[in-house]
Amino acid sequence: LTPPAIRQVEHSPQQPTSDESVTVTAKLTDPDGMGPVTLGYQIVNPGSYIRLEDAAYESSWISV
Repeated sequence: LTPPAIRQVEHSPQQPTSDESVTVTAKLTDPDGMGPVTLGYQIVNPGSYIRLEDAAYESSWISV
């Protein structure tokens, strides 16, 4: 059993402002068939990021 392949991940606009909606697109394929897909994201201040080691990385996800 292999996980689905996720490719061609893009978001628009490329540099959104805090009041803009963002559209995320990706191509997913799975030879075993696709099930439900959930997008998880984190909100950060412009120019910031959350490191893998930060506690917020484990707890600040929003799913849609």
